[in-house]
Amino acid sequence: MADEVICESCGKPHAGAAIELAFKLPDDVFALPEQDRQSRCRISSDIVVLDDERFFIRGLVPLKVAKRNQDYALGVWAEVSEDVFGRIYDLWDDPDQSEAPRLPGTLANALPFHESTVGLTVAIQLIGTTSRPEFFLDPVEHSLFAEQSRGIDEHRAYEYSDRASRKSAAQQGREAQR
Repeated sequence: MADEVICESCGKPHAGAAIELAFKLPDDVFALPEQDRQSRCRISSDIVVLDDERFFIRGLVPLKVAKRNQDYALGVWAEVSEDVFGRIYDLWDDPDQSEAPRLPGTLANALPFHESTVGLTVAIQLIGTTSRPEFFLDPVEHSLFAEQSRGIDEHRAYEYSDRASRKSAAQQGREAQR
């Protein structure tokens, strides 16, 4: 492959343009049987409303990657209050939305390679009318916050993108809980 990068961590070639990890739904919504999802949720590619009581926004957790010009983005969901959801809705098509202050939310997906990411607090930054919002973890002693603060290497970006690595991490996590 022309886009391969030799990983400094493992010495193996990784695809430089690997597909980024993205979740199609918040975990609590994904866990619902399909029939319940259809009857209880309003779902679009960027928002989910569950039982007219829980509100979710799709966004990106940007991670700087050493020796790359472009961040690696984890496509995740954040749960927000009804008020925050309304504010985001009001700003959604506003060309000046990026000037709005960051809004509070909590991560709604369990990310591989990390312990309990669901419920981590984030600050949601609206970016523009054609871009998903970016989520910035609030300072906390957590491995995902450390990755967002310090950045990751090419190997970690590959692990996030590689389905086999994610399955292996999930299996190791289940075994550790036994």
